[in-house]
Amino acid sequence: MVVYILDMPNLSQQRSDAADLIIPSKLTGMLTRGKPILVIVNKETQIAAVLENTGVIVSPSNVDRFVDGVINLSNKDVLREELGKNARLYAIENLSIDVILECFNQVLYGMNKD
Repeated sequence: MVVYILDMPNLSQQRSDAADLIIPSKLTGMLTRGKPILVIVNKETQIAAVLENTGVIVSPSNVDRFVDGVINLSNKDVLREELGKNARLYAIENLSIDVILECFNQVLYGMNKD
């Protein structure tokens, strides 16, 4: 589930049994918007590790934590702004075309050494 409403956070739900297999395709767009992400995923997953400083992570079965996350992000402008800035910075430092192409070039260059 992904919802984006004005200055509210992005919401994302990931199937708990597939959370470490893929990164949701909309995640890159969410991060680049510079808004905090409220994600429903197990905390032991790679997605949770990536999003640790960009939003609120909620376990799939924790409805109370989800509601608290929505309320906190709605009421705390400074927190929402900080997490949003972190999201945008993560996107720039890890997901920009220049970074991706540099990683790709390093892989190709590494292949040529053998």
